[in-house]
Amino acid sequence: MGMPLETILAELGLPAGLALGFRKAARLRDGEVRPFAGVPAMLAGLRALGLRIGVVTGEDRPRTLSILETSGLARLIDAVVTASDAAGKPRPDGLWLCERLLGAGPALAFIGDTAVDLQAAERAGRTPLLASWGGGPRVAVRPGVLELRDPQAALAAVAALVPQPLRRVGA
Repeated sequence: MGMPLETILAELGLPAGLALGFRKAARLRDGEVRPFAGVPAMLAGLRALGLRIGVVTGEDRPRTLSILETSGLARLIDAVVTASDAAGKPRPDGLWLCERLLGAGPALAFIGDTAVDLQAAERAGRTPLLASWGGGPRVAVRPGVLELRDPQAALAAVAALVPQPLRRVGA
């Protein structure tokens, strides 16, 4: 997910007070959010490689945790950084905080679906991977960015980055 809601509202010239009403309305639909096809298998595949997985989002913490729980993804996530934890993307602060929470050193890559996600990855010095399967606004692919058309391609791309000593036997 991209920038914090307050940043988006400010860029659109809308009152910051709209954030509260939007969040209340959005929370009513948390239980309806479902992962894209293939995402749970991709996350499980990354964990099978011995990797820890973090989420960095511009959403607020209560909604993020609710969505991860109701979608069944919480069990596959090791760390969550939200808009209340670090400066929003495209600043890399959230990615760096997530790395610290994961305790595994620099991330192999950062998978995002927006231009600000890719900018944050680049500013953090991490490999930017574009998840283009979500149906959101089209993001221009530029040199240094690998476009991933589906979650299986994301698993393959990250697996190719994993150093051999980290791979679990049989993975």
